[in-house]
Amino acid sequence: MADKRSAIYHNMYTMLEAGLDILRIFKTVNQGLQGSYKRSWEKLEQSVVAGAGIAEAMKQQDGAFEKFDILMIAAAERSGKLPKALELLSKWYGFRNKIVNTIRSGLIFPLLILHMAVPVGALPVVLIEGKGLNAFLGQVLFILAIFYLPAICVLVILYLGKKIPILRYGLDYAVLWVPALGKAIFNLSLTRYCRSFNMLSSAGLGAIETAETACELTGNAVVKRLLQGGVDATRAGGNTSEGFIAEQLPSEFMDLWHVGEESGTIDEVTAKLADITAEKAEFWFETFANWFPKVIYACVCIMMIIQIFKGYGKIYGGF
Repeated sequence: MADKRSAIYHNMYTMLEAGLDILRIFKTVNQGLQGSYKRSWEKLEQSVVAGAGIAEAMKQQDGAFEKFDILMIAAAERSGKLPKALELLSKWYGFRNKIVNTIRSGLIFPLLILHMAVPVGALPVVLIEGKGLNAFLGQVLFILAIFYLPAICVLVILYLGKKIPILRYGLDYAVLWVPALGKAIFNLSLTRYCRSFNMLSSAGLGAIETAETACELTGNAVVKRLLQGGVDATRAGGNTSEGFIAEQLPSEFMDLWHVGEESGTIDEVTAKLADITAEKAEFWFETFANWFPKVIYACVCIMMIIQIFKGYGKIYGGF
């Protein structure tokens, strides 16, 4: 199901700026929703009508709304900057949707080719070795497992990572070494940090809570470690950047952050850094989406060549 949060938050922002009251906005938004989104937002509307704050009502629905959204709305309600928070959330989910669509479009065709080629590669089991349907299906599943097992392992680690942090850290570390994808994830993590920092600060959250929350929303445990010291530095009354592991972060990132702290324009600078790192992340995701299909094609070709040589060996007894 498509992520509609960008459109929802944008519509709410537009109507709030036009002067509509929040209850009327909820009714209008809910009219255009379907499925799980409609159920979640109708419950949200009911709670707000009953007197709950928007962030409080979001929190009451376990898992329906992301922690990031709840914190943003809560800070905005306290500071009176709800329209700004909705605008920023709309832009954030718009960016996320763009990244997801880039990766998805790059993977669909090679995966289709893979699933078409594997049965062809398994045909020698039937045509040359004379085995039955069960052997053919077994060969197909065996070849597909070579591709799917790593993906399953990643999903298991992501699930267990909440209880066993070392597993998630190991996965996050390994991902950063994948060509193109690693640079994309690294820059996306910096984007998440800068965008979170900017949005939460702009919405009126305190400096310490902003630094803490931005770290939690970084997404990659390795990148989070590079920025985690900023929380302690802020809590001690210093500049956030004093706690960063500067030698492992881009010099441009550190230079701009220092400028923001020295000039008192950290909100503007973090917004700029978020845009810069987002552009880099998008570039590297597009690069990965372009070359990853070639890897799949190469694997399929190698698989087909192996099957051809196996068939040749069965026929002529040379292998």
